[in-house]
Amino acid sequence: MVSAAESDNQWPQAAYDNQKTGQSPYLSSQNDSVKWNYSSANNSVFEGNSVLFGSTPVVGSDGTVYVAYDDVGDTRYDIYRLVALNPNGTTKWTYTFSDPEKSIITSYPVLGPDGTIYVTLKSNGDMSYYQGTLMALKDTGTEAKCVWEYILPLELRDPPTGSSPIPSPVIGSDGTIYLGARMNIDDGRLVIFALNSNGTQKWNYTVMDGDSSNLVGQVSLSKEGSIYFNALVRQYLDYYSVFYALKDIQTSAICKWSYTIRDDAPIYPVGYSTIGPDGTIYVGFEKLAQDSSWNSYLYAFEDNSSYVRVKWIISEFDRIMAPPAISSNGTIYLAASDLISKERNLYAFTDLGSEASLVWKYPINNLEWSPTIGADGTLYVMSFMSSLYAINPNGTLKWTSDIPSSIKPAIAKDGTLYGGGTFVDDSHELVIYTSIIYAFMAPASDIYLLTSIDNQNPTLGDIVTATLKVGNNGPNVAYQTILKFTIPEGMEFINTWADNGTIYYDPATRMVIWNLGDVPVGDPHAYIQFMVERVGSFIISPEVTTASFNPDLNQKIQALFITVKSTNETETVDASNVKTVGMKNTGMPFNAIILALLIVLGSFLTARNK
Repeated sequence: MVSAAESDNQWPQAAYDNQKTGQSPYLSSQNDSVKWNYSSANNSVFEGNSVLFGSTPVVGSDGTVYVAYDDVGDTRYDIYRLVALNPNGTTKWTYTFSDPEKSIITSYPVLGPDGTIYVTLKSNGDMSYYQGTLMALKDTGTEAKCVWEYILPLELRDPPTGSSPIPSPVIGSDGTIYLGARMNIDDGRLVIFALNSNGTQKWNYTVMDGDSSNLVGQVSLSKEGSIYFNALVRQYLDYYSVFYALKDIQTSAICKWSYTIRDDAPIYPVGYSTIGPDGTIYVGFEKLAQDSSWNSYLYAFEDNSSYVRVKWIISEFDRIMAPPAISSNGTIYLAASDLISKERNLYAFTDLGSEASLVWKYPINNLEWSPTIGADGTLYVMSFMSSLYAINPNGTLKWTSDIPSSIKPAIAKDGTLYGGGTFVDDSHELVIYTSIIYAFMAPASDIYLLTSIDNQNPTLGDIVTATLKVGNNGPNVAYQTILKFTIPEGMEFINTWADNGTIYYDPATRMVIWNLGDVPVGDPHAYIQFMVERVGSFIISPEVTTASFNPDLNQKIQALFITVKSTNETETVDASNVKTVGMKNTGMPFNAIILALLIVLGSFLTARNK
């Protein structure tokens, strides 16, 4: 089973993938330049003077941005809306949840691999028991249509800690939908549901620990399909935490293992679990002492199928503000406050196997959430009702924005960073809240490759020099740019050099790799010398990749054509002499791959791009 992030959706859920890493494959904003904003003020979409965000943004495969809002109107109850925005910031459509039985959005929307929008809802009213609903919506382009609804079989019970009665679902690669809710069983018990993609139930699993229980945070899924979740359990007046691992066996679920954390003081889990690249599971827990002081812990678990092992524990925190984020290189980023000073910091740790090592910490006032991570390792961090921070992976400040951030940002495929700010006007009798989505400028480049060779018709034993010119028409720097060039069989590598960057030859793969780094607007050159050792016609197709948004890159790569003749005669080259060298897809965004096939029919040559 794989994460929903491996679909075409650009940002399917608040923490990006089902492992909750927060790591995007896309390079994002390098400064605080804003290209547009979408405000709730004087907006015909909303009825009330005050509008609050009901969710973080999620981004579909076509770049549509979906955001939930709490429209504080003049009616007795707030009105919840799901708004779809085009990539240019205009309104695509609005869906209003007006049915009182399913009118309050309980968590942020989630996108399924096929683009279905899943929204968890509860009924409105002043009561302790609610109807719970999972709604599946389809974006038709001009409106949202409800495909199906799943009404939970029992009434909901509000969790005692104020957490969501129905957190957002997660969707497996086979379309199975996993969600949990505190149901009206005994004093309220947590039930995990598995639904088919058509909204019918596959199975449910009831947590029977203690007198009552509720889900804290979302369910997380490992890449192998293990289901992890945190339960807060109450036994009489004692609260403690149990961390579960389930296995989906299609018709039911079995518990692989559970791990209980219990003390002489209440123990609370901190949201969902986060799963690292090697499968290590990171979970935060908080202990509330009798003197109302806190002591919080970050656990690292190793899932050994039938049992769990604790790798290490960090216990130096006052509070843990949110579950950690994990970069693609395994660095753990945690928003927490220091046990002694109470100062809030963004911490960076490395997992050494038997312990964690602190790399750096960066103080941020009002830090509330774990970061969103760009492809270059930049950390985008919200500080509630304060600045949005961009932190370099080495712990230094990249930039800040004066926007009072209030939602965790999302990254789109073109690199746009979507953040949100809420502005408070308390000059009136009733406080007015204005919520604004900001689209921060993405780095965009226009890379091209021009090639030439000093002798297109060499004879055996000649040394030829290929010149590669990588240009960038801008408007921005092309970040993390790499060129790869394979020396065909029948040619011997002699030498290579470049104007800038690093360039080297790998004899094992016969590949010249030119790492240009960040390419400004300009045209650096590289030179490659090789000796021709075989008669025939060759086409060499270099590959250029960049982390910047560069959608037309594959149309601007020029190949090299060489026809090698013998030293004593001019030959008619047949198809068996044609050598074609292409490059495989590296899986990086916006890569350019030109696979050329040279077909020789007599003396007529036809080059075809594939």
